[in-house]
Amino acid sequence: MKQIISSSLDNNIFAWNFTPQSRPQKFIGHKSSVLSVAINPTGVLIASGSKDMTIRLWDNKILNGKFNILKGHYGSVRKVNFSSDGLFLVSASDDKTLKIWAVN
Repeated sequence: MKQIISSSLDNNIFAWNFTPQSRPQKFIGHKSSVLSVAINPTGVLIASGSKDMTIRLWDNKILNGKFNILKGHYGSVRKVNFSSDGLFLVSASDDKTLKIWAVN
């Protein structure tokens, strides 16, 4: 399924599906603005980075988005991106660090 993932300053993430009559799926959980989103190569996981200093890994196949929280930054998470094989996630933060996370 083809999708566009969007984030915004209202703390939410939306998955927009390109199928007739479909509505976007809303992912709720961050406590502050979402600054970056990425989807893994298989389309199963969505990663989001936020001003709340967390990264969330969302299950893209479950309605209402079950998630895991990754904590390790001490500033806003400005960027998240999956490796080309989907096994790792890199994050960049206002705390002036990059972190590499194993995703499995």
